[in-house]
Amino acid sequence: MDIKKRAVVYVRVSTTQQVDGVSLDNQEERCQEWALRNGVLIKRTFREEGVSAKTANRPQLQDMLSYLREHGKDIHYLIIYEVDRLARNMDDFIAISTELKKYKIEIKDPSSNIVSNKSDKLLRYMKAVMAEVDNDIKSERVTDNMKRHANEGYRMAKAPFGLINVRDLLGKSILAADPVIGEKIAYLLTEFATDTVTIKELLTVANETDLFRPNGKSLNHSLLGKMLRNPLYAGLERNQHTNDQYVPTSQFEGIISQDLFWRNQRILERRKHGKVESYSVNHPDFPLRRFLSCATCGSPVRGSASTGGSGKSYPKYHCTKCSKASIAAFKLNEQFIGLLTQITPNKLSLRLVKVMIVRVWHDELKTLHIQRKKFQNRINDLEEHKQKATDKLVSDDISKQEKISIHLKANKEIEGLTDSIAKLSQQIGTDQEAIDYVLSYMDNAPRIWADATPDMREVYQRMIFPEGIEYNFYTNNFGTPKLSALYSLVNMKKDPSVADESLLVISRRIELRLPG
Repeated sequence: MDIKKRAVVYVRVSTTQQVDGVSLDNQEERCQEWALRNGVLIKRTFREEGVSAKTANRPQLQDMLSYLREHGKDIHYLIIYEVDRLARNMDDFIAISTELKKYKIEIKDPSSNIVSNKSDKLLRYMKAVMAEVDNDIKSERVTDNMKRHANEGYRMAKAPFGLINVRDLLGKSILAADPVIGEKIAYLLTEFATDTVTIKELLTVANETDLFRPNGKSLNHSLLGKMLRNPLYAGLERNQHTNDQYVPTSQFEGIISQDLFWRNQRILERRKHGKVESYSVNHPDFPLRRFLSCATCGSPVRGSASTGGSGKSYPKYHCTKCSKASIAAFKLNEQFIGLLTQITPNKLSLRLVKVMIVRVWHDELKTLHIQRKKFQNRINDLEEHKQKATDKLVSDDISKQEKISIHLKANKEIEGLTDSIAKLSQQIGTDQEAIDYVLSYMDNAPRIWADATPDMREVYQRMIFPEGIEYNFYTNNFGTPKLSALYSLVNMKKDPSVADESLLVISRRIELRLPG
């Protein structure tokens, strides 16, 4: 057969670890089969490895287009495995197709006919559209997953200065204090909270304690300012994935308390504006503003104070949309304390819940022990695998280099498994102190809330009523609030043998993180 037509081949994979069936070699083989079947000579093959098709700025793609600009008059076809190998959005596909059209080069894939027809072209455009839709779905899924992980408290970016990124048992990214400088940073942040030192004095303290930047230079005003404002040091995450809300970080309580962090924010705000005190976020007279919503219109409840003829201030809560919807701030605050008193469990219920929590905790301990045993069994298998490799070397079945490679790979996995076992061992054991603290909080919530700082009042409110509460200004009553998991569990008044243990698992994750 006389070969008259010529082609170039373009193949691409987005990751270096290939799935069977779509590897570069497999794609190239299918393209070569089409060329052989149709009597087409392949002049050159362009292999794009480990590059996404979200953009046309790919090295091999650009090289191919440059090649075609120079040799396009001698090329008849561009052979690809599938449309999504060439482009995953319609704009890029059209742009590439337009470029090829200048040289009268047709796009072909293993399912194409040698004779062009409108059906082939229509199908190819449909595939390009589907590739773009699939790409959008994947991007949306990735964004949703990032938001979900962020709201669960997992770290989605590099740890800030003084903290490090580590992995939990599930392989998810969490934070930990830098063992070298974590305590030094905590000391600086704590010193600032005394409101007796300046930024310049803190920088001097940093130098005296050998706290330097990663490049060896001294801390500066900019970095220290960022450290003072960073909620991660208090175990709180806040970014676009958490919708700009403060979320407790997973398995990391911070190197300073949340109360100390908020104290530093007030100091920074006051010094910034030269005010005696600033309550731009949480005012001590209005701890319930924005937490309550109007039962009539659903708007957030606001707080403000009017001044009488004598100069005395009269703080009140009100709804800006409903006329005459207001109440004196001290009255509503007292009503809220009464609500906390009303939902306080009795001693018997608390003892019952404690039994149930401990029971579920023990069940989790069994799971931890099983996981630890699984890791140890895997280590034993790897050690046996290493021994077999040594035996094969002795019998000349494998080379010394192959034996070393097997041992290195096994040792690396054993190292990771050993680290996982050590972390599991730290987890094993009932945290009786944490359980006792949670139950003590539930038993004394009215007093703890009344004595707390404005910022901590808001934290406590959300922990008990995660979705806030409605308030009816015309009847002066609270709506029926949704309680957090542990309070809901107490109100169920079940026998431990029939308790909803799935609820307990949730409550342990949330309630045991109550701050002191």
